[in-house]
Amino acid sequence: MTEHFRIHGDNVVECERIIGLLRAKITGAEIHSELTAPSTITYHVSFQRHGKGIHWQLDLLPGFNKAGKKRWEKDIFEVLRANGGMLNETPDTIITKVEDGNETVLCAIEFCSALQAGNQAWQRSGRAYSSGIAKCPYLYVTELGNYELEPETRKRKNERIQNPIVPFSYLSFSKMQDTTCLIVYLRAPSFTKEAGSKFEHFDETNFGDTELQNFLFNRMCGESTQAEEDCMKRKAMNIMKFLSDIQRGKNHLQADDWQAIADQGYDLVAYSLQKRPFPFQKTIASKSLHGGMREFRALVEKLSVGCVSNDLPFGIIPKENRKALSCGLQNIYPQYDEVVLKQLAADDKALILCMMKCFKPKGDDARPDRGVVAMATMATKNVDIMSYIYGPIFMQVESSLDRNQEKLSRGNGLWNAILLLSDFVAVDCPVLDTKTLKQQIYNTRDIKFSYQGNLPAGKLEMETFSSHPLGFHEDDVDAGIHDLFTHQLPGVFEGLCNPPGGDWSGLSIMDGDVEKRWLSLPRVSKDKKGKRPDHVYEFFEVADKPVLLIIESKEFSSDLEPHVGTGLTNYIHYLMGFAPSAEKHGDAWTTATTNVDENQFLFVSAAAYLAKAAKDDSAVYQHSACEMLFKMTPADKGWKIEISTRTELAARLKAHLIRRSQDNSFYQFK
Repeated sequence: MTEHFRIHGDNVVECERIIGLLRAKITGAEIHSELTAPSTITYHVSFQRHGKGIHWQLDLLPGFNKAGKKRWEKDIFEVLRANGGMLNETPDTIITKVEDGNETVLCAIEFCSALQAGNQAWQRSGRAYSSGIAKCPYLYVTELGNYELEPETRKRKNERIQNPIVPFSYLSFSKMQDTTCLIVYLRAPSFTKEAGSKFEHFDETNFGDTELQNFLFNRMCGESTQAEEDCMKRKAMNIMKFLSDIQRGKNHLQADDWQAIADQGYDLVAYSLQKRPFPFQKTIASKSLHGGMREFRALVEKLSVGCVSNDLPFGIIPKENRKALSCGLQNIYPQYDEVVLKQLAADDKALILCMMKCFKPKGDDARPDRGVVAMATMATKNVDIMSYIYGPIFMQVESSLDRNQEKLSRGNGLWNAILLLSDFVAVDCPVLDTKTLKQQIYNTRDIKFSYQGNLPAGKLEMETFSSHPLGFHEDDVDAGIHDLFTHQLPGVFEGLCNPPGGDWSGLSIMDGDVEKRWLSLPRVSKDKKGKRPDHVYEFFEVADKPVLLIIESKEFSSDLEPHVGTGLTNYIHYLMGFAPSAEKHGDAWTTATTNVDENQFLFVSAAAYLAKAAKDDSAVYQHSACEMLFKMTPADKGWKIEISTRTELAARLKAHLIRRSQDNSFYQFK
């Protein structure tokens, strides 16, 4: 009997990462793939377990119902929302098992290869919180050993590490909620234990590759994951202590402090109030100070206790100081609501004060800041939370704060996290397109408890739905291109695949038998006329040198930027002007020290998009300056692709693709 699973992912790359974990775990398995819809890759996996033949079918469904697009008949996240996962957050992948017309969520996994610097380290905390509240097992998989690079020279500048509160928040939240919400650390390609490195004395047995693979496999087998979870908790604690030991300065908790907090039931606030190690001192650029901010910051420093380290955006107001905080706010902001200030003065529990700018010029989610309140909630217990916002806001946000906070929370991910997790929200914000400041305080407990007051305790189960999407978008173009060059054509190396939702973590090429990888990919400024690509594939049998096919993918040809083809090749030339970040010999990554000779490679720029409503080829060539076009039309189980070329090398590459795909039943070329 075949067991049926689904991997719902933010994009095809996240789905494939789950397959990669299973490949590493199930050695000796027979694995093959096919297309069961234009962008639905289905894997068939057969292996032996306990002397019994096991057969799995795994459907990869890339792209979620979000950003205003209803991609699938149903939204897999409705399962989490129905069980209390109230934040507008979506993990990278959700793995489900399909039985009797229903699918049950087994777990959610978030991947992050981005540099864990500053507030990037907690920007995904909302996803962890929402999954944990819904009792959906959740793993946050991240890397240790990534470097910040000098922007102009791309030389290693400094190893960036997480604040220890990040792993602590997962351990604390798992214990508070009696659920699985854990962080797993993997070795970054740039990881080094060279003399002088922060990780010189790091114990590599604390990397969690094995536990991650076993956890996923056992969940899918319906077996206990307790041993893996216990081991992941122990390793997270060890890494948390290590991160504390290598932090600079004195204003932070030490490894012994973390052990004491764990021994005392993970009550971070109680321990901090007992030790009072340092005050909370929020660093704010002088150009951002306005209204009563300077006076408020001084008041907070006088009344607060620091939490974990002095570079966090939140601290603790002891319960006995809440009245003084309320009175101080009334003096600084006489227009603040007196009723709310009296409620803030209640001294029954300590107050966590989060101070955030919360602004992005386009008015979108300000993702790093939207994770602050979630992380503070995960790391603390038996407290009230107050968010103090001081960045610019739009006029519609000002209006919604006063008239319709429910609508604001539904339509904006940042305010969704703030309003649903805070007890009080205070603002001292410039209102854009006006010369006014919005200064007010709100009691947000009603909206908070309307979501948190009655959390359903049902099953993580929903009726299954078709694996054929309702419409086709850029997600499908990316999935089709990825499947074509990685599953259908042998001998092609995928150096980059970064569809919407990707993290641009690195680009690789094969230089002989060595994989060379550039990490922390730059955006490249307009003065260098470079455009970061969506896909890079390396071909070895087209010419006397390896050919790099560099692709920009879009839903419509009209979405292509002017001269994007030139920008794509410029980007690769720009990167090759620097030594790669790391290189891989066999299975071992080491630091790369020499440049790649770009003269040993040939380059073809291309655009891929849906054929429907596409502009005439000549117009696309003139506008985009690409050398090759992939015009894609979805078929029942695969794609019809019309390939157009305008250079001799691109024509040779097209001929190679068609020749190697003659017996392929999923792709038809023209």
